[in-house]
Amino acid sequence: GEKIITFLAQLEDFQKKLWLKKKFVTETNYCITLDRLAEEPDLLAEIIVNEAQRQQWQNLVDLDLKQLDKDIEAGDWIAQDKYRYLMVDTALFDDVFKAHLLAQFDDLDEQCDGVLINSDNFQALNLLQKRYKGSLNCLYADPPYNAKSSEILYKNQFKHSSWISMMDSRIVLAKQLKSENGALITAIDENEFNRLSVYFSSAHPELNIDNITIVHNPAGVQGYNFSYSHEYAIYGYNHSKNIIGQTIREEPSIEAFRDWGGTSSRSLAKNCFYPILVKGEKIIGFGDVCADDFHPGESNLVEDGLTSVYPIADDGEERKWVFARDSVEKIKDNLIVKEKDGVISISRLKTETSYKTTWSGNKFYANIYGSKLLNNMLGGKLFDFPKSLYTIKECLWAVNSFRDKKSICLDYYSGSGTTGHAVIQCNREDGGSRKYILIEMGAYFDTVVKPRIQKAVYSENWKAGKPSPDDDGNLNGISHCFKYLRLESYEDTLANLQLKRTPVQNDLLSSNSADEQ
Repeated sequence: GEKIITFLAQLEDFQKKLWLKKKFVTETNYCITLDRLAEEPDLLAEIIVNEAQRQQWQNLVDLDLKQLDKDIEAGDWIAQDKYRYLMVDTALFDDVFKAHLLAQFDDLDEQCDGVLINSDNFQALNLLQKRYKGSLNCLYADPPYNAKSSEILYKNQFKHSSWISMMDSRIVLAKQLKSENGALITAIDENEFNRLSVYFSSAHPELNIDNITIVHNPAGVQGYNFSYSHEYAIYGYNHSKNIIGQTIREEPSIEAFRDWGGTSSRSLAKNCFYPILVKGEKIIGFGDVCADDFHPGESNLVEDGLTSVYPIADDGEERKWVFARDSVEKIKDNLIVKEKDGVISISRLKTETSYKTTWSGNKFYANIYGSKLLNNMLGGKLFDFPKSLYTIKECLWAVNSFRDKKSICLDYYSGSGTTGHAVIQCNREDGGSRKYILIEMGAYFDTVVKPRIQKAVYSENWKAGKPSPDDDGNLNGISHCFKYLRLESYEDTLANLQLKRTPVQNDLLSSNSADEQ
């Protein structure tokens, strides 16, 4: 019995080593918009006659190939909106052309706006450790919900213990990639919410954990007793201020800029006591923080037509402004000068507020901005239950560091690629250069994820699988480049093994030992 156990343990240890072995990259290719090759006529000439590439354009964006040929013959075709943001796919060309094309870019990694990885996410997360450790701003995951229904494109039924073990192995790796001011964001519904929430709190006590309720299906799920109309986004981030940003108020409010209440005394924040300089009805500047022994005596001091306004209450108590001197310049445009009975005071127009823990509204509806949006992009139903584009966009935007136009986002359960689409949309809106990394192992990597990204780059809106111009006739495409690669699978590793016996092993197997008897 001991010998059998030892033998089985050796097999399991061997399998574990194969699983943990860093996997080889078996394929790397690029998709690049043609505008980035506009100064390379020789390359463009070869691209436009490649029949496989032309067919891909026709299938993806419903391109009229006959009109393309006419426009090419007329000249300056690359300047047209409908051609500039077509993507050349290097997988459709031979190695010589591919090398020639890629040689045009000095720093190819820097030129890449996204990376798509076709792999088990555990292997892909391992691959990313050295390159991205401690540098990613948002790490989003929309894992299998472990729901009773499994009629979707990936495995969706695990034992609870198996499911949480799977999540643990991925979250531990993902957390190592998170920057100091970044956040882990995990989508989940009622099936595993309690277990996952407890897991985060117990296994990662160094993180602040917040649970956000998102009303994504107002009609509710059909069934017995309560009908669920919401799911959750679990945020995990360092115990620091301002990691989560502010959101736009539904209705702006005007509030006094002078602090009030029990924590408004000047002595509690000395750098919040300074004059605001007013001339006429305009703020023209801010004075320095006042010395401790300086007491203006009243809120308004006038000299040579310039009024210095101090945060002093009507009863003469010295208080403080809401913003410190070193940060008030940022919100100057939101400050308002008010005058009453000859006394000038300062108010603040508040257009932003803290995020609430319940999100609701049409933009979060998965049916409209998830399923219908994706079906319109792809021309039919190829993926079940995609997230609303605006749900993920809001989840990312809530993280302050993601708002940096050079931030990086990772989705290690990327599903239909909504996160990549959301990042592209953010860049389209504010001219940012945020990057994304998507990991997905399913066969729909080629039929859903990659085509969706190519389409999102080419046009902002789609209907019945065709690009839909805006009212001005623009597609609103953007300049873009992404790399896509595949890693060997565990099964590939097994298939590629070449086992060799040593002479000692051969002698042992050929001997008539007592064990064999």
